[in-house]
Order: sequence, then C-alpha cells, then structure tokens
Amino acid sequence: MSANDSCAMIRSMLEASSPVLIQAVYELTEREFYEAQVRHSGSSGRITRIIGAIILVCALASLSTHHYAQASIGIVLGIVFIFGLRISTSLAFKREASLKLKTTIVASEEGFETVNSRGKSTLNWSAFTRFTETRNIFMLYVQSRMFHLIPKRALSPEDVDRLRELLKRHISTKPAGRTGNPNLKVFLFFLIVAAAIVMVYLAIHRIHA
Repeated sequence: MSANDSCAMIRSMLEASSPVLIQAVYELTEREFYEAQVRHSGSSGRITRIIGAIILVCALASLSTHHYAQASIGIVLGIVFIFGLRISTSLAFKREASLKLKTTIVASEEGFETVNSRGKSTLNWSAFTRFTETRNIFMLYVQSRMFHLIPKRALSPEDVDRLRELLKRHISTKPAGRTGNPNLKVFLFFLIVAAAIVMVYLAIHRIHA
C-alpha cells in the first residue's frame, strides 16, 4: 500500500468520527531540522555559541604572540562551541534516512496521524506534552526530547492559522515537566564551560607572562 493510499484510508476513518481539519504532504529539509534543534536547545544553545565566540576571539588575539600551539587549542574549542550543533545536526540528518521520507500528516479534533513508507502513527492529542513554533516549523512534543516536525511551507496560510488554533485547543504551549535531574545537567554544563574559559585564560596569561 502506498503512502497516498494509506493517507486516504486514514482520512476516511477520521472523517467517520471527526472532520479532517488539516492535511499536508512534505519532505523535511536539513535547514528545517536544524531550525528545530536550535529552538529545542533554547538558551543553553545561545549561551554555548556566545562562549564559543569569546573563546575564539581570545585565541585569535593570542596569535599575535606567535604561540600557535596554545592558540590552536582555543580556536578549535571556539569553533566546536559555535558550530557544534550545526555540524552534529547535519551529520544526523544525512545519517538518518527516516528524516528525509515523504510524510503525510492528517489532523482533526480527535488526534494526529502521520504516514510514510515505513508505516503510520496514530496519536490522540493527550499523547502530546506541549508544542512550539518558529518562523518556519511547528514542533509537537511527545516527550521532553522527542517531537514531530511540521514545516509551515507544506500548509496554506489559512491552514497554518487553523493548525495553530487546533494545537492551542488540545496541547499546552508551556514546557512539560522534565525527567531526571535537570539542575545537575545545568551545573555540569556550566562547569565544563567555566573550565574551558579558565583554560583559555591561563594559556593566554602564560603567553603574556
């Protein structure tokens, strides 16, 4: 059975109980996947890139002293902090074939359906913990680190508004409670960042001593 046939079957089933409000077909792009990862990383991602820029500037400044080995460490570290998310996202997108599959979504007052060549997924709205959106995508979370992506380009302007209102009716826009110990993760993150900055500072200080 093709994706179109599956979609038709799903749509007919949904129409029997609840009118289909939104239907779209799309293939996710790497740019959209990266945009989702940037939004998902939130303030920690922005802080990481800012710190990377600071480290990179300090390392480039130290090149004037001709201590290239120490400067190289800072340059590499700064680049990793600035571009790490983009690089890892690009590698993940190229590696994971399921991200590039042609996908059909169907949304109604009852729930949310996705269909691709690997199968279909049917979820009631209660399965989603929250949603958010960027300029180009909707992100529907089923767990703190798992979400469905819907590119807005696959929808008409009217359907973008209609989907937003549908999501507001059924899903919270507030972050759901996270599992694990987020305070410990934040502490470790900033500890690593602080250690990196101290290492760069000491290296530059030794150069100028």
